[in-house]
Amino acid sequence: SAHGARRLHWASMVGLGAAVIMVFLLLLTSPILSIRQVDVEGAVYADPVRLAEVVDDLDGSAILTADLDAAKKKLLEIPWVRQARVSMHLPSRVTVEIVERIPIAFFRAVDGFNRVIDRDGRILDVIEGDPTELTPIIGTGPNLSAGSFAEQPFLGSAQLINALPYELLQRLKSVSVAPTGDISLSLSENIEVLFGSPDDFQIKLVGIVNEIKRQGTNRYTVLDVSSGEPSVR
Repeated sequence: SAHGARRLHWASMVGLGAAVIMVFLLLLTSPILSIRQVDVEGAVYADPVRLAEVVDDLDGSAILTADLDAAKKKLLEIPWVRQARVSMHLPSRVTVEIVERIPIAFFRAVDGFNRVIDRDGRILDVIEGDPTELTPIIGTGPNLSAGSFAEQPFLGSAQLINALPYELLQRLKSVSVAPTGDISLSLSENIEVLFGSPDDFQIKLVGIVNEIKRQGTNRYTVLDVSSGEPSVR
């Protein structure tokens, strides 16, 4: 009868749906779709031990249910990592793409060890020696651990170094921070730039560049832009 045919049809549909769900559940846990390869790209200075922990957590997991967001979060906790992307490639591969932070300066802390920082003031490393390729920030800083962030005036110093135009960056020897929070720059030819508080970067930097050009070959040892109006002496 028509009624019986409809019941048979619905029973078939329910059975088919159950079979599809069962197959899907089997696939979720099947070794066929487990992560067997994790490729890491862009890691140079990032802690290999912490990277390996993330890779180990992913390796062997079911690829369709692996928590890629948690893996990304763990990667971003590594001091040297600025950006991270974790993506799956069926049936069994995951790629980890890392963009590392760029060191820009260092300062010596109370404990006598140097803190290497990037433009955001993030502490990338704690080391003994002076890294000659980085700009020294002169002034004793706090004992911060790798992964934490420096506050003013060390943050402002890093931001200032990052903002310097090429012609000033080439002449930069060091940055000094005062207990008041003011910043000064030591340039080649024995010129000290009194920058003042770490603010109004654009106005002050334009003032420095223009004043150096205006002075030409005139002799001076101090260029003061702390008020926003450049002056020399």
